[in-house]
Amino acid sequence: MVSPSSREPDGTAGRKPPTHPFQIGAFRAYLMVRLSTILASNGMALIIAWEAYNIARQTMSPGSPRRSWGSSASSNSSWSLC
Repeated sequence: MVSPSSREPDGTAGRKPPTHPFQIGAFRAYLMVRLSTILASNGMALIIAWEAYNIARQTMSPGSPRRSWGSSASSNSSWSLC
């Protein structure tokens, strides 16, 4: 049994130092915050891109994307594929 006088001041008497980063509570918290931040920023970018796509799709006439890419299906196209 360890006597109270031989304990370390911070209460870590007899503990081994961590051998893996996941054994450190602050590191686990850091990783969780970092993962949450990455997921949130990627989700926000996806939502913004989705909304921009919807706005662009709603404001264009139905035939304009086809003509702008020079598809041969459109007779009004000034582009030539061959």
